[in-house]
Amino acid sequence: MKKYKNLAYIFQNDLSYELEISREEGISFVKNSINDRLVNIDDLRIEVDCALNDKTFDWVSFAYEHKLIWDIDSTSDKNVIELMYYCIWELLYPEKAMEALEINDLVVKALVILKGYESNDGWMLLEDIYKEIRKTGKYHSLQYHYMYYIYPNAISQLERKNERGQGKEILYLKYKDY
Repeated sequence: MKKYKNLAYIFQNDLSYELEISREEGISFVKNSINDRLVNIDDLRIEVDCALNDKTFDWVSFAYEHKLIWDIDSTSDKNVIELMYYCIWELLYPEKAMEALEINDLVVKALVILKGYESNDGWMLLEDIYKEIRKTGKYHSLQYHYMYYIYPNAISQLERKNERGQGKEILYLKYKDY
C-alpha cells in the first residue's frame, strides 16, 4: 500500500470521516496539502489511475484503513471510487470538471424527474435517477460521481434516506411535498 502514499494521505488527513467536515472543507484541506507539498498532485493522479486499473486493488479495505469510510460491511469498491471522485475529481482533472451551470442543470433535471416520480411513495434510488438522466442526449456519458452533487445543491427541495442492502449503502431521494 506504500505505492499509494499520496492517496492514503488525503484519505486519512484531509477527507477522513473523523474530521466531520463538508466536501468543500475537505477539498480545501487537499489543496492545502498540495500547496504545502505534503501531497504531489502528479503522483496522486498516477496513484489513482494505477489503483483504478489494478483489478486486485481493494478500495474498501484501503479506504477503511485510511479512515475515508467507517463501515466496511455496507460499502462497495464502486461506492469508494465514486466518493473519491466526488471529493477530488476537480483537483485531479480540472479540464474534465463540470461547470457550475452544468451542475445546476443536472440538479434541475433530477428535480423534474423526482417531482414526477410516484412509485415507492416518491422515493427513488439515486442509481435509477442516474439511469433516467443518462437517457437524455446531453448526459449520456455522465459519470456517476456527479450524482452526489444533487442533494447538497437541492437540500431544501429534497428528502434523503440511506438503507443498507446487498453489502452496500443504498441512497434514495424524494421530492419534498410542502
